[in-house]
Amino acid sequence: GAGAGTSIILRKTNNFDAFDANMRARLLYFKFRKEANLEAEELLLKAIELDPNYAWAMGLLGWVYMSNYWYRWGPDPKKAYRLAQHWTQRAREADPNRGAGLLLTARFQSEKGKHQEAIAMGKRAMELTPSGASVHGSVAWTYLMADQPQDALETITKAMRLAPYPSGWFHLVAGYANAWTGRHEVAVGEYKKVVAKLRGGNFKTSAMVGLIVGYVNLGEENQAKAAVEKLIKANPGFTISGYVRTEKVLPYKDFDWLEEDAEILRKMGLPE
Repeated sequence: GAGAGTSIILRKTNNFDAFDANMRARLLYFKFRKEANLEAEELLLKAIELDPNYAWAMGLLGWVYMSNYWYRWGPDPKKAYRLAQHWTQRAREADPNRGAGLLLTARFQSEKGKHQEAIAMGKRAMELTPSGASVHGSVAWTYLMADQPQDALETITKAMRLAPYPSGWFHLVAGYANAWTGRHEVAVGEYKKVVAKLRGGNFKTSAMVGLIVGYVNLGEENQAKAAVEKLIKANPGFTISGYVRTEKVLPYKDFDWLEEDAEILRKMGLPE
């Protein structure tokens, strides 16, 4: 239960204020929005100041900077990438036997196109943290990037069993994993949960696109049209090229699925 997880994290720092700052930062990070990410950064820097060996906070700070890099939040993406590398390294030095820095190191391997190395690191992180829902969620995404949707589906299913309240991001990964293995009806259900759970941001947009694609693949024309209207209402400046550009920042092995998405969005009359 939650109690066990909390005590494990608390063992990683004896400073309750640092622990508190880290937990609040975690909730902010998972909103996947620029303002929330900035707030998370401040909280984590504070947590590390309070406990300079707090590997958990260092690892999360690495992810915060990685989001800044991926989504171009801030003036200097290259600096954000360097900071992500720096804090990942610090996390691994502070706690070599835990998964704190492993997952982000795996993500750097994906960035370099070394997908199998990334998967191997992810598996190691899952061994170190067998009950860690977010660890399994992250590895599921690594599988997606490596174009192994069946493995992604198995891993995200396990992540969701481990998480009492799966975040919107889990549902997005589950949506992709189901869609890419031809389970469009289940995918639609997952995308709906993302839309319900997230207030805005890139992941919500991806899920709204996923809904349109899912309904088209199921032959549900009216539902697809309604999903298009919802997307335009939520995101009035939406363009197909903008969507493609945002997705292409992420290190997928191939982008066939994205080209198919774009083609469907064109057919549905969305602006280029």
